[in-house]
Amino acid sequence: MKISTILNEHSSVMKITADTDKGATVTLQKKYKVGAGVLDVYINGEKLIKSSDEAGTDGHYVEVGTAKTISNQIKITNDWNLESGDYLEFVVRGEWGE
Repeated sequence: MKISTILNEHSSVMKITADTDKGATVTLQKKYKVGAGVLDVYINGEKLIKSSDEAGTDGHYVEVGTAKTISNQIKITNDWNLESGDYLEFVVRGEWGE
């Protein structure tokens, strides 16, 4: 017997209209569960890697909030910034509210 799991998947795109500071906080249009592996972030079509720290040692962004809480923000790491004209896409798997 084959069992399949259906997950709700939501995506949204945000156009950056002005350069940001390094390490800026970005508010998403959808909420996600922190630390649950349900959020994918892309910039201009390229997938970003979740970092283990705000310095950007091993990635590009960190989730804002404590594990298992619901959030609608990420923070880009302190070693880069977003530029006017960039596009961020967020893909959230699961149902976490508006």
